[in-house]
Amino acid sequence: MNSQVGMFESESKYLSDIIAACYERVEKLRRDFEVGILPEPVYYSLFAKYTYIIKAARFRLGEPVEPYPSLLAGFSELFSEYSKLVRRLSWYTLIVILAFFVGVHLGVNIGVEEAAAVVESLRGRLNILEYPPLLMLYLIFSNNFAAQMSYAVYGFFLGLPPLISAGYNGYIVGAVFIYAIFVQGRDPLTFFSLILPHGLLELTAVFTSFAAGMRAGIEFLRWRGPKPYIMYRLGRDLAVVLAGNTCFLLLAAFIEAFITPLPPPAPDPIYPILKILFGLGVFTFYLVIVLGGRRGNP
Repeated sequence: MNSQVGMFESESKYLSDIIAACYERVEKLRRDFEVGILPEPVYYSLFAKYTYIIKAARFRLGEPVEPYPSLLAGFSELFSEYSKLVRRLSWYTLIVILAFFVGVHLGVNIGVEEAAAVVESLRGRLNILEYPPLLMLYLIFSNNFAAQMSYAVYGFFLGLPPLISAGYNGYIVGAVFIYAIFVQGRDPLTFFSLILPHGLLELTAVFTSFAAGMRAGIEFLRWRGPKPYIMYRLGRDLAVVLAGNTCFLLLAAFIEAFITPLPPPAPDPIYPILKILFGLGVFTFYLVIVLGGRRGNP
């Protein structure tokens, strides 16, 4: 009996030593990866190996198996990884935003007749605003979701389609602005009160999807290692960004369907300002999600 207890104690110490050694190896792997000594495929391969050994040793020691995370914990983990990836995309996102504002500059400098032609070509899409709110929510979300998915995937082709799409969307916004001001006679404050409540969040989500597609295309071309591996890594990162952006696109579509069209309770010049402030508040909420996520290793 004593010999069996001694053997068990010896095995426990052996397994505990293995766990400690694996944690030391994982920490060294992270340091080497951060300074660029360890290639990415080797890092993730060894990280998975040592993580598996740690879990197996813990199970042999009788420690309880980690339960499946709750739905809330899953969302928390998603947005934590989402925030890290969006921060990593900052330069790509800035390039996409620059392309958008180049398009806006071109749009606001066309003539009134050209702007009217652009709006007329969008008449079918603008008719969505006349539908019941629930149907409008579905149509707006489905259109934006399809756009972010298609151009994010098209980014694998030299990263150019997202840039072209961002510039084209900016051109449309500029043309619609000219049409609203000079044809419909709206004042700029009213125009922005109909755009910003949902537009800041919607455009940011779409832009980061475009940026993720650009990064995927450029990194794929630059990668000198095994292509299947980088396809997996970039595809996984792209999926996380698209999943996070889908949540924000749904929120933006809800605002556009139910809040943006709300008429003022009475003629009040303050009402457009309140709607613009609401849009800035929603955008601040997005920034808190992105900038407040846990920082750590990829």
